[in-house]
Order: sequence, then structure tokens, then C-alpha cells
Amino acid sequence: MFQIRNEEERDYPIVEEITRKAFYNMYIPGCVEHYLVHIMRGHEDFIPELDFVAELDGRVIGNIMYTKSRLADEQGEEKSILTFGSVSILPEHQRKWTYSDSPVMAVSEEEACRYDDGLEKMEKRKQPSQEEFYILSHSFVE
Repeated sequence: MFQIRNEEERDYPIVEEITRKAFYNMYIPGCVEHYLVHIMRGHEDFIPELDFVAELDGRVIGNIMYTKSRLADEQGEEKSILTFGSVSILPEHQRKWTYSDSPVMAVSEEEACRYDDGLEKMEKRKQPSQEEFYILSHSFVE
């Protein structure tokens, strides 16, 4: 069974190892994201209430964390926002679900259309970027 719950202290080493496995050699040789996860929890901007793990059959397979952030414009005006990350899934569980398949985020197409009916009309059409996104999100090397 799949479930999402708040991270607990006993999950810390598991989440750090998942993050390490998820990012290792992804963008640079090795990775530092697992250390970022380790130090984020002690930062004043960390939001423990928005620190979640994903479990599959009782085993933690992923996580997402949130922090408070500030966004500044060219005039120096700041706005408080949320930033998410790290987001990590064990490599063997990556690319297994799509958003619509997610047991947590299931969206009814009918409900989405009814919601859109109250908004400004926009034309749905194919874009070249959609093909590129599809290729990138469905390709992998084993």
C-alpha cells in the first residue's frame, strides 16, 4: 500500500540515503544533496509540518521537504514564499507513476473540466515543447 506521512526522526538516516542514491552522479560526480537534507532540518526556515516521506508497503521510498524562502524583485521588494526540495525517490521506483496514476493526487478529468468552465477560455493545442517533455520524461538508459 502507498501512503504519504510526516517524516519522523527514525526516518532521517533512511531519507538521507534515499537522497544520496537518487542524486548520485546525476548532475556532478557524486552528490551533496543528502548533506543538504541533513542540515536543512536544523535551519530556522525548515518547515517540519511540510516534511513528508512516501512509503510503499511500509518501506520509505521517497521524500519531499519544504522551507520558507524570500523572493526579491528588481526594486528589492521581498515576498515570503515556500520552496520545495529536496524531492527524492529511490532510483528503482522512479518513473513508475504519472501524476494521473498517483494514488494521492488522483484528478477527475470531469472535475477539472467543470473547474475550467469558470475560467477564461483558452485553446488546447499541441506544442513542440510537449513532445520534447514527453521524450525526456519517458526516456531512460539502463
